Amino acid sequence: MSDTYAPKEPLGVGSILSESFSIFFKCFFPIIIITFLVSVIGLMISLFVLGTETTLGLNPDPFAFYSVQSGISVILQQVIYAFAVAIIVQLAYDFKNGTPLRYSQYMSRALTFIVPLTVLGIVITIAAGIG
Repeated sequence: MSDTYAPKEPLGVGSILSESFSIFFKCFFPIIIITFLVSVIGLMISLFVLGTETTLGLNPDPFAFYSVQSGISVILQQVIYAFAVAIIVQLAYDFKNGTPLRYSQYMSRALTFIVPLTVLGIVITIAAGIG
């Protein structure tokens, strides 16, 4: 066994943040379009499942939000958000490596990981609620 100590390379949080923002601003329009579409789809899911009054918070019943329909709406939105996150992560990875952006391939690969990402999103949501 060697007695030499090799210091570890620092993580470099500043460079990670700088690179992340650089990728974001260089891919600004595709990311904004994806997130806008996901937000609209999430709103449509809420409108369809919960109705207009509950979605907009105009329902006089304070417990209407805590219903089975609300749970279904949240799970469906988690699926949509997981799908968007998978697409954006792949987009950023390809951009960082300098490969061309392939949106149809991103969508097909995101569908293969939709279940684990959705479960992870639900677990994180529950953990944040408990915290």
